[in-house]
Amino acid sequence: MWFYFRLVLLALYFLLLFFLSRLLEAVSWYQGNSPFFYSRQILEPISLSVLKLKQILESRGISYAGVVEKQELTALVESSGEVVQEELDSAIETENSTPQSSIFSKTTKSTHFTCGSHFYEEVEDTKDSVWLVQVIPSGLTQPLLDTSTWKQVISKVSRFGVRAGIFECSLDERLCARKKWTTPQLVLALPRGHRAKQEVVLHSYLFPAKAQAVLQWIRHLLATRIKKVDSPDELENRWLTYSPETPLSEIRVILMSTMSQPPLFFSSLAIKFTGRVRFGLVNISENNKIQWKNKLKVSTFPVYLVVTPEKQLFTVISVVKPLILTAWASFKVAETRNE
Repeated sequence: MWFYFRLVLLALYFLLLFFLSRLLEAVSWYQGNSPFFYSRQILEPISLSVLKLKQILESRGISYAGVVEKQELTALVESSGEVVQEELDSAIETENSTPQSSIFSKTTKSTHFTCGSHFYEEVEDTKDSVWLVQVIPSGLTQPLLDTSTWKQVISKVSRFGVRAGIFECSLDERLCARKKWTTPQLVLALPRGHRAKQEVVLHSYLFPAKAQAVLQWIRHLLATRIKKVDSPDELENRWLTYSPETPLSEIRVILMSTMSQPPLFFSSLAIKFTGRVRFGLVNISENNKIQWKNKLKVSTFPVYLVVTPEKQLFTVISVVKPLILTAWASFKVAETRNE
């Protein structure tokens, strides 16, 4: 009898050890030591170096020009969402890519247009993407941006879906004459309005400048695709509520943040889903922060509100995950098309 009792105690001992080992393993996974739970590890921005904070801002398409203090950089990161280890690693890998790496080659690739019809086909007939084109007039060999600055600019914007190209007017004199391209310039092609298949508008940049100024120009133009929501009533009546006149296939995504300008990834999504998803921005100030928190029942900002026609419900996202948001929007658009 005593033998069996000791055997049972031994079995219970090993069973306890088994559960303890599994518990410690689960804790280790959750803290980010296992690839399966890697993206769950949320980092405190204040604990990151200035370099890493800048790399996060670059990956989100947020300008930090003129910001030098770590406290200000931390505030910028926090205003756009929480930081996870996976995002930081991806940002570091992209920023540290070398000219020999595949990432660098992909992000600095630009199309050399062969003729006017090639330009029309790629740029003006594409209604769901953005093109940045260097125009070189006939008789000139120097573009507005030198090779180094050009690669720096397109490496920053290509990760957000902005495509790049170079057009030499000697290939089609009539096209350049019609567009009045007589001096070296940058052309940013954006779809007009917020409906699918509308015409493309060409915006010109004529002044020689450093990469930072060009990037700010691009951010400003893309930000115009985001509708600013000015009041709780407007949010309730025009964004969270579906009126009888509203198409039931319409999906809405609203960023609520202390930022006055949306991240570049958010603006680029508005163009990718032109006519299918509406994107809005609510600027949260210290004066109305408590009012917005009480209305939405949230404890902190920023939040991303994803509004769908089903039962007029929305989902709150606090961690910036551009790829997940893109995949989700693509799924919802495909789902509404099949209905």
